[in-house]
Amino acid sequence: MRKVLHRMDLSGQDPQASEIAARRLLILDVCGVLLGEPMKPLFQAVASQAGTSQERVAAVFRHFFRDALWSGRLDEADFWPAFSMACGVGIPSPTWPAVLRSAMMPLPAAACVSRWSRSAQVWLLSNHRHEWLVPALQDVELHLIVRRVLISSQTGHVKPGPAAYVQVLDYAAPGDALLYVDDHEANVDAFRELGVDGIVADKHGDWIRSVDAWLGMPSRSGR
Repeated sequence: MRKVLHRMDLSGQDPQASEIAARRLLILDVCGVLLGEPMKPLFQAVASQAGTSQERVAAVFRHFFRDALWSGRLDEADFWPAFSMACGVGIPSPTWPAVLRSAMMPLPAAACVSRWSRSAQVWLLSNHRHEWLVPALQDVELHLIVRRVLISSQTGHVKPGPAAYVQVLDYAAPGDALLYVDDHEANVDAFRELGVDGIVADKHGDWIRSVDAWLGMPSRSGR
C-alpha cells in the first residue's frame, strides 16, 4: 500500500492542533492552480533537443507514459531514459528536471491558501510525481498550510479516473461541504459526477473570486 502524504508527513506538526473548520473542504489541484504547469516547458525542451515538435513530444508522453508515470507504476528514474529514447533523443539531458522545477513557480492563488485555510480545510489532489511536487510545495511553504496532500504517484489513482475522487470522499466525513478546483474541465466534470461541485481554474485567476464567495469572504484575487 502506497503511503499518502498529509500535513504531518511534511511538516512534523499535528493537523489536529490547527483550528480549521472541519465541515468545509476546499480541494485544489496544484499545477495550473497554485503552481505553474511544468509539463509544457519540459515538452518544449525535449522537442528542441530532438528536433521535433512540442505536439509530438506531448503525444508520446500522453500515449506511452502518462498513466504509468502518474500512477507510480513507472519509477521516475526509469521514466527519463525511456521517454528520451521514445522522443528520439537518446541520452536524457540532465537539465530536464531543472526545467520542471523552474516552471513550478507560485501562481497568484498560492497567496490565498493561508486565508482560505482559516475558513476551510484545504486539501491538494494532484496528478504528479511526489519527487517533483513535494519540493515545490516546500519551497513556498504550502505544506505548512494544507491539511492533506494526495499525489497520484503515491496513491496510484490518476484523474479523471473515479478512484482519484472516491479516495477524497473516503477521507471526508458525512455532511462535509466540498468544493473542487482544477484547471482541466474533464477533471472537474468527473468529480461532479460523484456529486461534488467544482470550478474550472481559468488562466486569469478569476476563479479565485468564486472560491472566496463559496467561503463567504470578501474577494481579494491575489493578483
